[in-house]
Amino acid sequence: MTFRFSSFSKDTFVYGIGSLFSRLFAFFLIPFYIQSLGSEFYSNVVILQLVFTFVSYFLALNSGVFYYYYEPKFIESRSTIFSSWILYQFIFLFLAIPFFYLNWHVFDFLFYIPKGMSGLIQESFFYMLLSLVPYVINTTYYNFYRIERKPGNAVIITLLEALLSFVFIFYLVNRGLSIKGVFLGIFIGRLLTSVVSFIISKNLIKLDQFSFTTIKRLMAYSWPYLLISVFYWIISHIDKFIGTQLLSNRNDVAVLAFTSQITLPIVVLVDVIRQAFGPYVMSIRGESNSVKHYSELFSFVVYITFIASALLLVIAPYLIKILANDQFISAMVIFPLLVGSSVLGLVSNQLSLGLNLVRKNQYIAMAVIFGGVIGIVSNNYFQLWWGVVGAGWAQLVSYLIVTGLIYWKSNKYYKIEYDWKWILKMTIYFLLFIGIYAYLVFSQAYSELFWKLPILGVGFVLLMMFDLKRLFKKN
Repeated sequence: MTFRFSSFSKDTFVYGIGSLFSRLFAFFLIPFYIQSLGSEFYSNVVILQLVFTFVSYFLALNSGVFYYYYEPKFIESRSTIFSSWILYQFIFLFLAIPFFYLNWHVFDFLFYIPKGMSGLIQESFFYMLLSLVPYVINTTYYNFYRIERKPGNAVIITLLEALLSFVFIFYLVNRGLSIKGVFLGIFIGRLLTSVVSFIISKNLIKLDQFSFTTIKRLMAYSWPYLLISVFYWIISHIDKFIGTQLLSNRNDVAVLAFTSQITLPIVVLVDVIRQAFGPYVMSIRGESNSVKHYSELFSFVVYITFIASALLLVIAPYLIKILANDQFISAMVIFPLLVGSSVLGLVSNQLSLGLNLVRKNQYIAMAVIFGGVIGIVSNNYFQLWWGVVGAGWAQLVSYLIVTGLIYWKSNKYYKIEYDWKWILKMTIYFLLFIGIYAYLVFSQAYSELFWKLPILGVGFVLLMMFDLKRLFKKN
């Protein structure tokens, strides 16, 4: 394998450590939320977190930052890039936080609000919005370290924020603040992290060096990515919002939210690869053999993702037993669909590389927007017909459409000769695993899955390992 495996894998490993531990804190909080708040309020926590994520996408100009930071003709203006970006983010928050808070009642229908507890949800909504302020500072520092290929510094920010938030959430909820304690704890954790980040690297943010021209340039490059993020969010999460209206009760919404959250290991893998992938591919884009590197990297990423996805499915019954209770057993039926969707999400992200390099990002946006619309429509029908399982099928269909459209356009504008024969073979192995897995889940008692699924997992990994040497030797 000729791409710089040691460089890419080193960055991926460091980001993996940070993401793993930060997500582990989130994992540990799932049973805490269910036990301390109840399944209905747990669904409220997930909905509020998703609203936060949705709003945060409108702050994300980092794709433009990454592009222009590495562009040779903009080297002399690098000092204005981060200052301009953070100024844009603060202007946005100055307008957005009051707007969303004053109109928070528009979101009432999404939440489980017992009689007399409307004020509690409103306060939680306020702290969720307020935590966007330190989030901006932490994100800016984090991306600066990513772009400088200093993953260790970036990971320190991730770990510190996760640890402090975990401690304060645990303390405040146990003090009786309920769901408000969750978002107050997140705000305090992020705020303290931003103070530490500013003290360590205060020279990064210089508001006197901002440039409105730079802001416009960053926005012009980044707007397709903004739409892409928003509609990927719709594909992955609109099912919870639609579920609050279509599913029979809030417990079903909680099951759907829980199933989505226990796919976090795959989400971590996708996020880790994305974080290492962006700076890596941009840094080698001018090299003569870069296209060959991209093809090899794609094969490697697909291989790792299939194995990680299979292992996650194997431990699913253990996760349900540890993190929740028998009320969430139905998650086993939805879980393979959401894991498959996550795999397709990673593949579509990798296949979009060609469009990124030729600045045809609008086609990525068009594909994801179309997939998002399909996701909204299909969730409204599938959940009505099949309940929570319908949400999984809707997401899988949406990602299939997005992946197909992105590959079609990317192959047209920037052809990369992927090793489709080898990848198809790996895909057949994975689909065979999924087929046997589904048979066991539907035909076997829940207790029997604890010993049958590990045997299936070991068999799949051994099968995949037969082709590992061939992957390296072929390349």
